[in-house]
Amino acid sequence: STSYSLGLVAHPLEDLSATVDVYSIAIGKRIVNSATISAAGGAINAPAIVNPAIALAGVVLDPTASQSGVTAFLNGISTLTQGVDATVNYPTDFGDKGLVNWTLAGNYNYTHVGSVAPPPAPVLAANANASFFTPFSVYGFEHQTPTLKVGLTADWSLDEYGVTARETFYGPNHGFASPNNGGEEVPQNQAAVGITDLEGRYNFTDQLQFAIGANNFLNIRPDIATAAPNCAALPANVIITAGGSCKQGPNETNGEVQPVSNNNVYQAPLTTFFDPNGGYYYARITYNF
Repeated sequence: STSYSLGLVAHPLEDLSATVDVYSIAIGKRIVNSATISAAGGAINAPAIVNPAIALAGVVLDPTASQSGVTAFLNGISTLTQGVDATVNYPTDFGDKGLVNWTLAGNYNYTHVGSVAPPPAPVLAANANASFFTPFSVYGFEHQTPTLKVGLTADWSLDEYGVTARETFYGPNHGFASPNNGGEEVPQNQAAVGITDLEGRYNFTDQLQFAIGANNFLNIRPDIATAAPNCAALPANVIITAGGSCKQGPNETNGEVQPVSNNNVYQAPLTTFFDPNGGYYYARITYNF
């Protein structure tokens, strides 16, 4: 890996502090999880490789299983990540109304996959089109995390009381999924969201504090992944890869989720950058010895 960074710390006004950091990180032969090479029913079929691999691992498959496949952690890709971090902090004194410490922090970064390592020769011999990293998995690696995150925090205190309010904005993220690895690649996107955190505190003594609060106060949940298509009428945004097959997905007419052939329920929330379970509400007692 090779990295470069440049940082700046400034105090343009009294009590106002700001930091800016820019960075560039290149990683060669990065260790990542591969896409799936499937023995049956998938977009990449290599039965001569996959079945012996599973057998050599001492795994006995259920003979009724309609699909099998393998993934591995590999030195598979080379990436370049570039970005900027910025933080601004400023306290505001409201006299007998208390003190508010404001913090604005943001990050913008992007990761580009520069090269993908080819699979070993035996895999290519079994399937010349085989790849441990499909164009869809590479796209997801570059786009499944937001490029932009901005947070504004206000921390108010007055005598024994304190309140912290934080609003965090996450930019959108994008990816594709193949239900049951059946071959069709369905777009899965998460829109930009704002997450609100709140906490109120009271100090009974210098040692004893009571707090009540919420992470994700408004109970924001991830967008539901796009439904797998009805095989009889594939929509225009569904791409069938070479050698792929269409697996029957959820009922598009009423939006109900149906299990695919391996009994995994499809249309689960897309992997997100905030807690997919929604709001988390808590009360806390702290005692310092």
